[in-house]
Amino acid sequence: MKKFLFTASSFSVLGEETSNPYLSVVFRMFSTMKNRNSGVVTEAFIDDIIANAERYVCLPLYADVNKIKCGDLSSLGHNYDPETGKFDTEEIGSFLSFEKLTDEFGVSLMGTARIPKRNATICDAIKFLWANNRLCVSFEIETPDVSYLDDGTYVIDHSEGNKLIGMTVVSVPAYDEAVALTLVAEDNATKEEKKDDQTERNEEVQEDDHHDNDLNEDEADRQIDNEDHDDGDDEVDGEKKMTLEEAMARIAELENQINAGTQDVANKVAELEAYQNEVAQKTAEIESLQTQIAELTPYKEKVEAAEAEAARVALENKINELKTYASAHGLNVEDETIAQAINDMNYEFVVAEMMKAEAAQKEADEAAHKNAEAEQKDDESKDDDSFTMYYASMTVGDTNGLYDRV
Repeated sequence: MKKFLFTASSFSVLGEETSNPYLSVVFRMFSTMKNRNSGVVTEAFIDDIIANAERYVCLPLYADVNKIKCGDLSSLGHNYDPETGKFDTEEIGSFLSFEKLTDEFGVSLMGTARIPKRNATICDAIKFLWANNRLCVSFEIETPDVSYLDDGTYVIDHSEGNKLIGMTVVSVPAYDEAVALTLVAEDNATKEEKKDDQTERNEEVQEDDHHDNDLNEDEADRQIDNEDHDDGDDEVDGEKKMTLEEAMARIAELENQINAGTQDVANKVAELEAYQNEVAQKTAEIESLQTQIAELTPYKEKVEAAEAEAARVALENKINELKTYASAHGLNVEDETIAQAINDMNYEFVVAEMMKAEAAQKEADEAAHKNAEAEQKDDESKDDDSFTMYYASMTVGDTNGLYDRV
């Protein structure tokens, strides 16, 4: 079984009446708006309470009485112990009737509560909290049936097991719009009525004294004086009780601390939001760039393939040019060593081999030229020998023939 706690905000006084033994308060208990606890109730849940109001008559209104008696009005709460499942609060009043209201806050559950004036300390605290805009109430809903929205909001709908089990005076609200609309108090009572009320307070002190065995008669008298707003000190359950002025000063101090802390939190939240916005912007830029990369990748691959093909063709052309050049300079391009150097574009090796080949060719040409010259000289020598022999064979009488040859 789950328990959900909802809180409402402060209220304002619309009227007063005399001879009333109760404080009467009309609350906007809660609405269908989402509260600070990330929870909502449905209109059907409110309609079920209205339709079965007899089941909710005398719905308890609780408070941390010990803290109220000690003057600690700034940290009131449910005092719920999850291990035991119990609340360390006491009933100070109850609800008598309920209504449904529809306005700018959606659909709201309105309830009228009464707080007996028998305990003047409780009533003074309630009126003091109201006067300082600090009176808040928290709603306790017990439900076995809860659903959740996609954003994590939990929804309490009309169900057989879902029920409102009480409300508690607290210090921290969750519903800003959940305000009490009316507080009716008897502030104009006669002296005789105050005397009777004083008698009731004295009886209450005697009951507390009998129950706790902590207060003697003098302390009880001081408690009565304190309840009449005198300056005397009092003790309840062994703790010193604050005067109204001290409580107001303490509350003001705590409010200043809360305001400072709230501002600090707001500043941190603003910084976090700015950082988150920057992260979101950078993330969007990254996603945009990734999209552009994805769109350009096919073109990049095509360009790279074309560049690779162009580089292959260019290399092949250079190899062919080098091969032609090497062949023209006398290298055997079919030779394995020469062919490997050409494929590796090893210009230094190829040029060195070409120079060797040219030098060898030059030597061969020079040798051939020398051989040719030697052969030519041999031929010329042979011709001279033939002429001499021919001339020698001529007779003196054959001069005509000699001259003709000459």
